[in-house]
Amino acid sequence: MTEYQKPSLTSDAVVLCGKANEMKLLLIRRGNQPFQGQMALPGGFTNPGEPVLLTCLRELEEETGLILNAHQAIPLSFRGKPGRDPRGWTVTQPFLFWLEQEVSVKGMDDAELAEWVPLQEIKRLAFDHGAVLCEALGKFWKDMPTADTRLIDVAPYHGPQFDGCDEMTFFGGSFNPWHEGHSACVEQLPADQNLIIVPDTNPFKSGPGNKCFWEHYQALCKKTTADVFPGFCGLEIPNPTVGWVGRTSWGKVNLLMGDDSFEQLPQWIDAAALIKMLNRIYIVPRQGDRERYERAKKHILSLSGKLILQRLGRHAHEDQSSTYLRQKAGKNSI
Repeated sequence: MTEYQKPSLTSDAVVLCGKANEMKLLLIRRGNQPFQGQMALPGGFTNPGEPVLLTCLRELEEETGLILNAHQAIPLSFRGKPGRDPRGWTVTQPFLFWLEQEVSVKGMDDAELAEWVPLQEIKRLAFDHGAVLCEALGKFWKDMPTADTRLIDVAPYHGPQFDGCDEMTFFGGSFNPWHEGHSACVEQLPADQNLIIVPDTNPFKSGPGNKCFWEHYQALCKKTTADVFPGFCGLEIPNPTVGWVGRTSWGKVNLLMGDDSFEQLPQWIDAAALIKMLNRIYIVPRQGDRERYERAKKHILSLSGKLILQRLGRHAHEDQSSTYLRQKAGKNSI
């Protein structure tokens, strides 16, 4: 009989209270290694035979004194990227909870402190808890496909208020890092267009498993006045554009992209289906190849008779590249 290595199973609790920019997150300060003294989500290891949701509720009570009910839990995606826990192969099933108001908590067990922290005051979280928080906040964006019906009346954190709007433009990418070329793309978009920036991650690329995607998301929000959707930051599952763009609530969906990305669009996953979902593509000059651009344009227009391609103006940062900047800084790609 083959012996398979088994991971340790854990569960973490994302407990939020309040609405919009007044939201707070329940955090603990870790009393033990790893990440001793750093802020993290309440959570811990599953006991033998224990359902993982009960682990979450038990650890939450043991570390903060907060008692919640199982029916309040909203499951988030399962996580197990190598490197997320320096103690070894550890996987987690996080759950999201939302309370209208904060309640009394105190640090217990291996938590030195438990407190409600305003989201805008959180700088960095231990493990991969920043990515878990980003995914949780995506549940509050009622017009995005990650929205949870139980949170439909809760105003989103830094989310758009586009009631009555039937058209939306999305600008996607890893934005690792954000640079002047990205800012130029946003500036080139016609002023009458609503925009949501959608940072994403390729889960199959190398990179640190415990990268703080909350820190990354906060940095993006400071770089632009556009709304930045947090829900896909640091996901560990593939997330092709075709899988979510058609499930938003807007009747007309546009994409904003550089011409180098436009040239690659026919090779995207289910590109034909995606192209048929789109109303318009705004194309910003980068350093693409004109011949490849024309081939892509011809092919894309053959797939949709209604799609509008709108090429935008030139700018001074067409040579900017996130890949080059990462290599120059000696950082891993994500």
